Amino acid sequence: MLNQGDENFIPIIDAKVYCLVTGNVLFQSEFPAVNKQHIILIANHLVPT
Repeated sequence: MLNQGDENFIPIIDAKVYCLVTGNVLFQSEFPAVNKQHIILIANHLVPT
């Protein structure tokens, strides 16, 4: 999906953006459309528990 050039946006469900320093939730959305060119990091293991 990320390597397909014909789709610029990725649909995501129940997204949360965390601060890497504090672990606080900065943003959450039920259904954001994310532009592939603006993705810097995707890491499930960095999510605080």
